[in-house]
Amino acid sequence: MRPRIITRLKSHLHQSCITYSYSSYQKMDRKKSKMKVVSRLEASKRGKNDIPASASITLTVLSAAPEGTGSSILLKLACDRFLFNAPESVQLFTESVNINMVNNIFFTRKSHEALSGLGGFLLCNTENFERSETIKLHGPPNVEKVLDLLSHFSEGHADPRARIEWRGLPHKSYEDSQVTVEYVPLYDERYDGNIENMHRNRADIDEEKEIEQAKHMTMAYIVKFKETAPKVDRHKLEALKIQSGPWVGELVKGRTVTLPDGRQLEPKDIIQEEGPVLGPLIVLEVPCEDYLTSLLTSPLHNLPSPDIIVHITPQSIIDDPRYQTFMKSYDCRHLILNEAAEMSYLPELHNACGIRNHIHGDIFPLPRGYSFTRPDIAQDTNTVYGCYHLNYMMRPYSSKGFHCDQIPQFHAGKAMEVAKEKIMEDVRKLNRSGGSSKEEHSKEWVDKAMERFKLKLKNGDAAPIFDKDYPEITFIGTGSAKPSQKRGASGILVTLRQNEYMLLDCGEGTLHQMITMYGRERTNLILAQTKAIFVSHLHFDHHGGLFSILRAIRETRAQDSGVRQRPLLLAPYFLINWIRLYSKHVLDISQDFEFIPHSVLLNANHAAREDLLQQVKTRLCLTDLQLCQVLHTKSSAGLVMQHNDGWKLVYSGDTMPCETLVKAGRNCDILIHEATFNDVEIDHALKKHHCVTSEAILVGKKMAAKYTLLTHFSQKMPNIPKFTALFTENVGFAFDLMTIKPNQLHLLYHMKPFYESLYGAHIEAADTKKKYLKVKQTEPADGSKESLAEGVAATVEDLEEVLKKRLAMIDSWTCVDGEDTGRSVRGVGAESDEKKGAKFDKNLKQVCESSKEFKDLNLGAGEEHGKNGDCSVDSYEIGEDSLIQNTKIDQTEKRKHGELQKDVKRSKVE
Repeated sequence: MRPRIITRLKSHLHQSCITYSYSSYQKMDRKKSKMKVVSRLEASKRGKNDIPASASITLTVLSAAPEGTGSSILLKLACDRFLFNAPESVQLFTESVNINMVNNIFFTRKSHEALSGLGGFLLCNTENFERSETIKLHGPPNVEKVLDLLSHFSEGHADPRARIEWRGLPHKSYEDSQVTVEYVPLYDERYDGNIENMHRNRADIDEEKEIEQAKHMTMAYIVKFKETAPKVDRHKLEALKIQSGPWVGELVKGRTVTLPDGRQLEPKDIIQEEGPVLGPLIVLEVPCEDYLTSLLTSPLHNLPSPDIIVHITPQSIIDDPRYQTFMKSYDCRHLILNEAAEMSYLPELHNACGIRNHIHGDIFPLPRGYSFTRPDIAQDTNTVYGCYHLNYMMRPYSSKGFHCDQIPQFHAGKAMEVAKEKIMEDVRKLNRSGGSSKEEHSKEWVDKAMERFKLKLKNGDAAPIFDKDYPEITFIGTGSAKPSQKRGASGILVTLRQNEYMLLDCGEGTLHQMITMYGRERTNLILAQTKAIFVSHLHFDHHGGLFSILRAIRETRAQDSGVRQRPLLLAPYFLINWIRLYSKHVLDISQDFEFIPHSVLLNANHAAREDLLQQVKTRLCLTDLQLCQVLHTKSSAGLVMQHNDGWKLVYSGDTMPCETLVKAGRNCDILIHEATFNDVEIDHALKKHHCVTSEAILVGKKMAAKYTLLTHFSQKMPNIPKFTALFTENVGFAFDLMTIKPNQLHLLYHMKPFYESLYGAHIEAADTKKKYLKVKQTEPADGSKESLAEGVAATVEDLEEVLKKRLAMIDSWTCVDGEDTGRSVRGVGAESDEKKGAKFDKNLKQVCESSKEFKDLNLGAGEEHGKNGDCSVDSYEIGEDSLIQNTKIDQTEKRKHGELQKDVKRSKVE
């Protein structure tokens, strides 16, 4: 019998006379071991609230604040994860982390660098949390206020505010079964105000004063770890040469026992020798020298020796003699996270870029804004500069120290070889799932396809569709609602002419992606010459990176001696609410752009429309610009641009197939259209108001677009969409960090054999699995094969029928100049457009008249817009099925469309 089993069951053996079999010991031992690795949430589900102190503690660097992008560390215990700071795109750095285990987030400062990623982190992961599970936010006052408007951008997700608890100075500390965390505030000596004293009499708190004071403080944290339970030393127990019994449990409890042979044993005779007591972890931010006085007079100055101090502190402060004296006063490890760190390397993104670079180096350049080197850190080194996935092991004592083995390394050639090896794994999955692999699903075919493509380039066999260099299109992010390392949140950089740029959406992480692609210097040059930012709608994956971009533009303009115009911000009107809140609590960005709301450009009768439209056209060198309301949310808009150089570009934003967009973009050169789902997921597209790939391509054909470029893919398409017969010479597909000119677009079609060989088996296996899951939804209770076969046919046929009817609807559109039927593939609802439009106009007018945000924020044309008070467009439809159109729908057409829509719904598989 194993001695450690006796130890684990000591209470049962001591207090009960029940005889346990060896198998019982094994079962309970496995259960206890499994409990060690589950989250606190899972442990509570199993009725175990008192979780033993963790025997393993690791500190992992998620972001080391490279290029001022913010720092973050993750404290990993057996059953818990504690996140310190949430900079933008922090969820990309935690892809390997069980999100259910992050129940506490600590902020060192109410700054953009510390909490800009909180919204995206919660919105991407709220559906993984149980409603009863509370996420605790620790930090300066009003950190939780940043979440007040998340409900506007959490469509399809649970409102994360329902499970948020703020803890700050009034609480003084936080404690659970694993840690005790003490809060230590530090203050800017220039600011005459003390938040700590103010909180002692909360009745007299002035909200505005509290908000302002919170901007002049940081919060340090002293994390003390609970001691682990004594453990039996197996070798000592074996040396006693006596069978284990209940006496082992008595010794573990600290009691002295007498054995049957008369020997008297003390706990030290079988208990493992304890290592040194684990000191606390200190997380500290000192943003400037004005906080040094507060630091040197705080409780941090005279602590028992900590194990490690994490310094989120600029290098100029690190070099200050006073700070050096503070660091040398503690003989412990020091981990420094500041601007001296190198840019984070994201393995999935960089490996994907390395693979694509083999096929065409210009269209798929290797990222330049990060380091390939892995730091060489000796175990006895006391002061270390952090980097992505650097680990510091605190427990067990035998592994204590810094570990670099998890820091990823990038080799473009190795990435391709790994991808080739994965082909055979995908083929095996495909065969196991009932599919059949093809001859081209092999490593040899990948090499052949690449050779054929390069031979076509050399011989000039691939005829270009365009002969122009502009507009050059760079896809910063091509993913949908939940970004990943392979496909980040939506962001497209359009080079209108040489050194003239425009951003189409800027989802969370756009700035980080740009720095990764170009490096900081080149990114600053681009941002300094960015003339406009277009935000298609109010979903976080389309505007979550706006504040980082605007702040970077401000810093660039400040460093530039030449006076540059502020960029235009074309966005939905209600984005102002988010901007006001952010400017009030975190960073005032109100003077960094000129605001032009969609509602003005969409309303032909608005008094300011023509002036604002001319301003945009002049700034961007356009002969024409149209905003087109599309079918996604009540604020969604597409964009049509006609440039002075003769090209016409259309951007759909997020939408279902929309005839209004087809008409507005008629005969365009390039259509950039969303294609969120593969055809087999037509039911998801209906539910989430998106397009499948076939719909997007057919919209381009109906628009008579010379070229259709697909983007905004679901994370179920991390590599490529499933190619169908519709993927012709004038249809392409985007990747993150892809930059392409019009005279290169035709090459994407000739790359198809390469991508089909590399990823085809993976896509076929995924499709087979999806169809199997559809079958399971309709599988009869008796499980009979005959019934199962019928279930297959019924499910697949239903989905195909829905797709056919939607494609037939698009094909039936007649988009002759001057004619607009106003039809769409979505029903108009029971309430008339006129009534809903009037209701919306009334509410919006009240907002405009009662608020002074435009005047207060000096948002360009917004002041005139606010005075006018008329933000209406011709008709709005509000609600879950948000249909927005800028033309009134003829009642006859509404009836025809309603009949067809009912027919579609009857065949749709819910």
